[in-house]
Amino acid sequence: MLVVVLSTLAAVCFGHGRLQVPTTRLGAIMGAGKYENDPTSGTSGTDFVCRNDPPTNGGYPAENKAYAGKEMNVRWNLSAAHVGDCSLYVSYDYNLAGEAKRNMRFFKIGFWSECKDYNGQDLKVMLPDWLPAGRAVIRWDWIALHVFPTLEVYTQCSDAEIIGTSNSLLPQQVPSYTIPGIYPASGSSGVFRHPWNGQTFVSGMPCACMDSDLNGCPLLTDVNGPGYIHVETMDNCEDGSIIVPNPMPVAEPTMAPEPTSAPIASGCPEGTDGLVKGKGNKLKKIPDSCTCYLECASNPKYVLFSYSLKKRQCLCVSKPKYKKGNLKVSQKKDFIYAHLE
Repeated sequence: MLVVVLSTLAAVCFGHGRLQVPTTRLGAIMGAGKYENDPTSGTSGTDFVCRNDPPTNGGYPAENKAYAGKEMNVRWNLSAAHVGDCSLYVSYDYNLAGEAKRNMRFFKIGFWSECKDYNGQDLKVMLPDWLPAGRAVIRWDWIALHVFPTLEVYTQCSDAEIIGTSNSLLPQQVPSYTIPGIYPASGSSGVFRHPWNGQTFVSGMPCACMDSDLNGCPLLTDVNGPGYIHVETMDNCEDGSIIVPNPMPVAEPTMAPEPTSAPIASGCPEGTDGLVKGKGNKLKKIPDSCTCYLECASNPKYVLFSYSLKKRQCLCVSKPKYKKGNLKVSQKKDFIYAHLE
């Protein structure tokens, strides 16, 4: 009996871990080997957003320069490799300190269903090519489940500089959320799997792009899953089409088939099947293609529009993509597009 008790205590006391690469806020001051493995105060704590304040000089470690569309090195060290998921996020609220850190807004770019399986490994994380440029904060968190239903939650933040691409969005274009309270406080909520009774589902918010195939993001796309935490997301990111926010995804009921292409109302330009690739803005609940045309034509910065009757979705395109002089179009059967006249 004594052996069992001591083993349990060991599991409780030594379930620790931390991010090591990229260089964390504490690591930039005290060195990469500085101990910061203890759990934070809980899912609603300010320390669960970022344990440390930003540097007073507003800088970042030189090695923490990262490039959208390219790989970034990531490594964590779990001194006791317990069951639980971990995630990687980005925020552009790099200068918030103290309790104001609670207002930092993040979005997810990576997810690992068993953090322990990657313990101590140098991972190559692909940064999306739409990632906004500028000073940023890379955040890692780990939700350890070994003392279920109690959650041990860990986090580190790393100041960084993101070098953008021609596809980079603005930070305000990417849907984001604050961290305190977004996870339930306990495993008894049903959102987290019980690691000792055979449950295997994963938990957390989806990646910023629902259709992303990067960095484990496909693991968090089941909107009906017990561990899925609903937040606003983007779509069409992987095929280079318009990247703009969508409403929170919900399971759709089975409905009768709708027309696969949208009719063009009288007096509006005729459309061609397909979805224009490029940058612009999405309008929701637009009843017909003519309304879409009129909405987009009202702003001179837009040069094309795409419309889907099935989705009631209007895409006003300001910067279409071209390849060898030809307009790049994704062959999506439920969309049509036309130039604004």
